Order: sequence, then C-alpha cells, then structure tokens
Amino acid sequence: MAMKDLANRSGYHRHVSRRERGRIDAMTDWYGETSARNEILARVRPPVKVGDVMNKILTKLQTGPDPVLQKLADGWAELIGAETARHCRPATFLEREKRLFIEVSDSSWLFALDQMHKPALTAKIKAFTRGAVTELRFVAGGREEGGMGSYVRKTSYRGRPPGGATR
Repeated sequence: MAMKDLANRSGYHRHVSRRERGRIDAMTDWYGETSARNEILARVRPPVKVGDVMNKILTKLQTGPDPVLQKLADGWAELIGAETARHCRPATFLEREKRLFIEVSDSSWLFALDQMHKPALTAKIKAFTRGAVTELRFVAGGREEGGMGSYVRKTSYRGRPPGGATR
C-alpha cells in the first residue's frame, strides 16, 4: 500500500516509524493490498477536540470550591445590598493577584458598578475577606453556562417580573 494513499485519507503527513511500517506491512499481508487500507483506517483513533481534552484535565485538577469565593457567595446579599446582589455575583477569584471577578447581568449595571461604586465595593469586600481581595474586575454576564446574563433576565428585569408591567 502506498503511504501517499494513507496520508491523503488519514492526515498522516509525517515520516512513518519503523514500528508503524511493520504494522502496515503486516496488515497488507493479512488482508491483501485492497482491504489493508480500510483496516488500517478503521483502527485510527477518531480526532478529539482540544477543548474536550482541556476540560478533562481541568476537571481532574480542580480541588474544590475556593473558600474565599464561597465566603463571598454566602454573604453576598448582605455585603453589597439585595438590589445590587440580584444583578451581580462573585464569579472567579485569583488568589495570587488577590483579584475578584464579579459577573454582572447587563452593561448598564456593569458601567455603574465599575465607574461609580468600585472604590466603595472594593473597601467593603477587602474588609469582609480580611485583605484576601484587593482588586475587583467587573465582567459581562454569560461567561459560563447558566451565568448571570441568563439567570437575571429570566427571573427579573430591574425589579419587575418578566413580561410584567412596562414603563
């Protein structure tokens, strides 16, 4: 069997090792010239997406919920206020940088929190976590499946029920 044929059908555009050449020759001997190609291709593993491989690896590396993030999530409504808490939530905490990412439901809340309330919220959260968090970053909701972007819009829109009273 010509290696060119195998390369065109399976993506093997590299040099064939001595071991692989032995396998190809054995398959050709066993199945014949015409059937060997199909037998070889049937044994080639299907391609796997890089994202799937990374998810498997990251799942194995996860050690559990972050205690700082868990503490913030538990006291979030009392810490920043019930109205604000309905539109944002602590999403990710980077311990090395002492940075907390807060997921916000929509761009108007993101702007207001980032531009007007960031210093006050930073001080409150820094005191609450005893200095574990020193920097806040506000990010748009929907980074994760089931994130704030989808949750808040399904449950409420600025304090009104969905499909409820208009302005």
